[in-house]
Amino acid sequence: MPRLGREFEKLIARIEKTLSPMGAVVTSPDRIKDRVTGGDREVDVSIRYTVDSGPVLITVECRDRTAAQDIMWLEQIKSKKESIGADQAIVVSREGFTTGAIAYANHHGIILRQLPEVTDAFWLQCLKGLKVFTREMRCRMVSANIGFFPEVGDEGLDQLSITDEVARAIEENRPFARNKAGDDLTLEELYREVLPELKAELAEHLDSVEGGFNSQEFIEGELECDAMFAPADVAVETVRGTRHIQVIIFGIKYEVTNTLLPPLKPMQYTDENGRVVDSFSMTNDKKSKTSVRIKTGWDRT
Repeated sequence: MPRLGREFEKLIARIEKTLSPMGAVVTSPDRIKDRVTGGDREVDVSIRYTVDSGPVLITVECRDRTAAQDIMWLEQIKSKKESIGADQAIVVSREGFTTGAIAYANHHGIILRQLPEVTDAFWLQCLKGLKVFTREMRCRMVSANIGFFPEVGDEGLDQLSITDEVARAIEENRPFARNKAGDDLTLEELYREVLPELKAELAEHLDSVEGGFNSQEFIEGELECDAMFAPADVAVETVRGTRHIQVIIFGIKYEVTNTLLPPLKPMQYTDENGRVVDSFSMTNDKKSKTSVRIKTGWDRT
């Protein structure tokens, strides 16, 4: 059973992730080694990122209680912060803090937060300057290397080759293999079958491009992607008889275009009494007929 207040911690983790610097890693919960005892200390949320001066560690501690929190809890937070070597501590209480706790936090540089401070204006501030792109991927297969599940007698072979007839069938985009249902397959059909996975791998590759892919309007290149098959899925004729394909390494050329959408506009739904029912930000690009909606308000009951 989840411990009391865990949902509150998860909510705060999502908020802090929105506010954290680009490239920050937010973990909730997290365990950090105590520099004094050598044991692990649990924190509700940790935020890690790197600046020119080195790594930065910020911890967030949360309490979902029905009363304002006092100085005793903050003394514990200060002690833990020093023991684990955190650079900053943020403390969040749903019901706020006592006067003494606020004075203590100000003196020791502890940042205090109260959940009601997180308003629609807060969310819109988080989204200020956010750039939204659409991404169009075009991929073209330019090569394919086939690997097989070995059978008895294949030991010691550097490479198991397909027959000349199979090679010609691939070049002419004719069926060259069979699936376990007995259907004939072309290489193009196998490529199209795994294309969604290949595009997902390509997207991961693009996200790792130095400088951030979203900073570029257009990028092109070549990439190899592995398509794995289960035993007995696809059979093909080789120079040593029928074998089953284990992997096809597709070489692809790709072209990817990023299109910057118009700025996000804050919007709200209200009822007949003017009460806000929902808040969100939206962008609509008439040229590409693309709309993006990002929820910014709280669910209201």
